[in-house]
Formats: sequence, C-alpha cells, structure tokens
Amino acid sequence: MVNHLPTKSGRVLMSLDNLYDSSSVQLRNRAHNGVVLGDAVLVVACDFGIKHNILRRLAMYGCKITVVPSTWPASETLKIKPDGILFSNGPEAPQQDATRRRGGVFDVITVLWAANSATTKSNTTHTMCSYVVETVKAIMGNVPIFGICMGHQLLGQALGGKTYKMKFGHHGGNHHVRNLKNGSVEINDQFYTIHTFIIQPHKRRTQKALYKKVGSRERKSLKEAMSVVESSSATTADQSNVKGVLTHGGRYVQYNVYGNLFEVSRKYVPPIRPVGRGAYGIVCAATNAETREEVAIKKIGNAFDNRIDAKRTLREIKLLRHMEHENVIAIKDIIRPPQKENFNDVYIVYELMDTDLHQIIRSNQPLADDHCRYFLYQILRGLKYVHSAHVLHRDLKPSNLLLNANCDLKIGDFGLARTTSETDFMTEYVVTRWYRAPELLLNCSEYTAAIDIWSVGCILGEILTRQPLFPGKDYVHQLRLITELIGSPDDASLGFLRSDNARRYVRQLPQYPRQQFSARFPNKSPGALDLLEKMLVFDPNRRITVDEALCHPYLAPLHEINDEPVCPHPFSFDFEQPSCTEEHIKELIWRESVKFNPDHPNH
Repeated sequence: MVNHLPTKSGRVLMSLDNLYDSSSVQLRNRAHNGVVLGDAVLVVACDFGIKHNILRRLAMYGCKITVVPSTWPASETLKIKPDGILFSNGPEAPQQDATRRRGGVFDVITVLWAANSATTKSNTTHTMCSYVVETVKAIMGNVPIFGICMGHQLLGQALGGKTYKMKFGHHGGNHHVRNLKNGSVEINDQFYTIHTFIIQPHKRRTQKALYKKVGSRERKSLKEAMSVVESSSATTADQSNVKGVLTHGGRYVQYNVYGNLFEVSRKYVPPIRPVGRGAYGIVCAATNAETREEVAIKKIGNAFDNRIDAKRTLREIKLLRHMEHENVIAIKDIIRPPQKENFNDVYIVYELMDTDLHQIIRSNQPLADDHCRYFLYQILRGLKYVHSAHVLHRDLKPSNLLLNANCDLKIGDFGLARTTSETDFMTEYVVTRWYRAPELLLNCSEYTAAIDIWSVGCILGEILTRQPLFPGKDYVHQLRLITELIGSPDDASLGFLRSDNARRYVRQLPQYPRQQFSARFPNKSPGALDLLEKMLVFDPNRRITVDEALCHPYLAPLHEINDEPVCPHPFSFDFEQPSCTEEHIKELIWRESVKFNPDHPNH
C-alpha cells in the first residue's frame, strides 16, 4: 500500500516517517520505523469496507485503533476524542450489493448533486449514502479526517473542507490487497492515482479565534453595544409564551402573534416571540425541540399572489441551500405545508441572529477602529464566497448584515441576487437607493460584482460616521451627493456607459472637485479611508475587487487567504424562466420543503 509517485502535485501532509504533521493541526505523536514516541495516536476507523492491511500499517506505527461501523453516529465517534478519523474504501451502505463496482464513489457524488437538482433522484441512492454526508459534516472542523477513497475526498471538498494529497497510500489501477483470512492476493479496481487524502478541518480558524484578534477592550464595548440593542428590543417585544393550538391531527401548532396566525410543525416549540417584520410578513423566534437550537422563522403570507415576490422567495431558498459559509446566513428548514392543495404561506427557518448592523450603528455605544475592521472583514469574507458562486447580492445594506452575541456577522436577504452573467438585469428593482452604485443610478444595463463593492463602501462610510453616507432623496440627489464627495467623473471614467444619452446627462450635471477623505472623515484610520476611496470609485472597472480589498493593508491583522473559502460550484439560476408561473414557483418551493422533510406525513 506504500507507493510513492513524487511527480504528483499536492501538499504532502503524511508520509511513512511522519504519520501526520501540519502547521495547524497535529497528532500528539509521531512514529518512526515502528517505534512509538510518547503516547499512542488514537485513530477511529469508520468501516466502509476497511482493508486489514491498512489497519495493520497504522498499528505498526503505534496507533491505537478503534473500528466503528460506517453508520456509527458522529457524536459517539467524537466522544472517543480521537486524534484522527480514517474513512476507508467507501462510502457504501452496508446493504449495498457487493458486486456493484464503483458504487461508493459515484453514489455519494449523486447524493451531493441531488440536493441541488430539480429532478428526482433514486430513493435507493438517498437511503444508501445520505448518512455519510451528515457524518462528514458533523466531524469536519473537529478532528482531521484521512483516508484512501476519492468519494470521501470529493465529499469533503463539496462540504467546504480543504483536501490534500498524501504519499501515505496507494495509487490507482489494479491495487493489490492481501486477504488476511485466506492469504490470497486480490485485485481492487481503482480509477484514480494517489488518491490518499486528508480533509483539513474547514473551521481551522474559527470565528471565535478570529474574534480574539479584536482588542479585549473593543470586544467588551462591542458586547455592550449588543446588549444595548438586545435590551431595547426586549422592551418592544413581548417575551412571554404565546399559547398555541394543535392542528392537522397534532402535527402542527398554530400561534396568534399580535394578530398574525403562525402555523408551524410541532417540533418548533415556545417561547414564540416576534423578532422582526417587514413588507414580506413577520419573523418569530422559536426553538427546534429536536436539536434544541433557537431559530428564526419567517412567514411569507400569500406568497404566490405576486409572481415577482414569489420568484424572490424561491431565489433566496435556492441560493441559501446552495451556499455554506460562516458569513452567509444559513437556512435550516422549509416547513412542509400540511396540505399541498392549500399551500399559500411559506415558512422559512433560519439560524437565529440577535440584531443587525443597522441597529449597532444606531446605538449609542462607541465603535472603535477594531470594530470597523472586524465588521468589514467579515462582510468581505462572505462576499468573496458569494461572488465566487457567480452571484451578485444586489441589496447589501446594514439591515441585511446580521449579527449575533458573539459578534459573528452574516450576510442575509438574497431575494434580489442574480448571476454575474445575467444580461437583462434591469427587469426589477435592485439595491436600496442610498447604497446604489453610479452605474445603477444611470440605468446601465450590464453591471458586475462591482455594484456590491460600492455598497460595501457605503456601509464602511456609515460605520465610520454613524450616519448614511449618501442619503439621497431621489436618484438626481443621490448622484449629486456622490459627486460632491468623490468628485465629478471625467470622460475616461464614463467609458463604461454605452448610452450617449447617459454620458451627456452626467456631463451636464454640476461639477464638483473630489474632497480629501482625511478632511471629510477626520480622526479616522488612514488605512480605512484608503480602502474606502478604492471602493467608492465612479468607474466600476477601476473599483477595487473583493479579493483586492481583502488583501488591503487595513485588513492585514485579520486577513488569511487560506481561511477565506470560495464556493465549490457556481450557482445556477436555470430555474428562473421568463414563462415561470405562480403555480410552477409554488411547485418548486413545495419540492424544497420536501427535501428538508422527506419523511413527513402529508394528508
């Protein structure tokens, strides 16, 4: 099993002489020539069809090995507190027909892609391999995972982990394995060379560790700012339990929240309390009785009365199902309606956040430069992931940037998001005016990810001043406020405008010189102002990108390129067809709810 192919690329994290040695995670022990140094390394081996010579090799290097079934719960595995977890030769379900070749690798890939597919996949595939996805999800970020199967490697990558090739392993085509029971040598048909790998924990630098980089005094004042917002919210919201009425044979509970009927599946239990409302409906906090996790449930009433609003709801669901990032809000559930034929209200369940950046900015709590840097870094880190999925958010503003008590920031509200390759962008309203880029104000029909960077610049300016940077009353006033600060554009800066009328319009506007940012924003960090200037550039082609912004010296104390992940796969908006009717959208959202609740009885 020890075959070295030095021509293969990839960072080597394991070799015969060094069981595991990484800059960020280390096993407690290293073995050399079978001699154990110090305490034995504890390895849990998940049995997806483990070859005994692999276990024998690990034992030779002084590993203490515990073998568990492939269906063993991840929580129980972690209780053993292993130094590493081995996944070998799978994943395949225990009941899988042994004569099926390549089943494990390709089944797990099918499961991954089925999650984002409108087409129905084989029930057999889901039964066989879905538990593997949950196991790897639960383990990643806690313990290093290593193994020899391409299926597991792809799974680790698809779930957001980093995988590295290792010399410790075997290569493809006719891999010889000795059957220890009868002594015969068997041939194991492999299709990839050197696919031994390790999945680096995808939360290598946790949000908690990142937060520690903010000064202790700033952390304390930030906590105080959070508590001010929370206490003020508590005075306006009734925290007492709202009594519910069982419906649909006890499978659902209906609550009356300030005159709003809120009907959710029974697993969501009190206290039920309102935490927000808007044109879409109401958001209530509740607890998932199965996971004991607090969640936010957004009700969108009569969701299919308007096709544009219905498409916005579907878009947010699809996007958040596709994305998984620490700085992007997570969708937990789509509550499956009791009856498909009476499906009118959509209930989306999110992770619960405590407040938003708008509330923090409006609070009386002082915000230091470290606060500004910390918030900005998290916004850009999340935006890098979003843009890497070929998605524009198109509605970034402080109220869409959510915060919890640990000061973790997450980007929310993707209802206006679109693909970067879209051509008919201007078919609907985009971006709240105060955060709208010049190209949008000038009706530019083709725009790029630079519109989100402009919005981030407006948000940065608002954090610095505690006031909106460009609070325009209409689009003419908006353009004037912009040019008063950054100066009127010259002809070279108008090259992105294809319309002669638009260029003529800008030229006839009052001309303003560019202000010195140090004078406009006195006593602010020069680094923050330099980055702000690079974001607030009239010509989108000259505006700084999200990757360039993350590399700016102002963010150097927090920036770590290896911990700023990108989305493994671009998001597809293929489900949004011009001819898509309200009934078709309803069917697609229904299918999403079924994906979250496949075994839920429906009458």
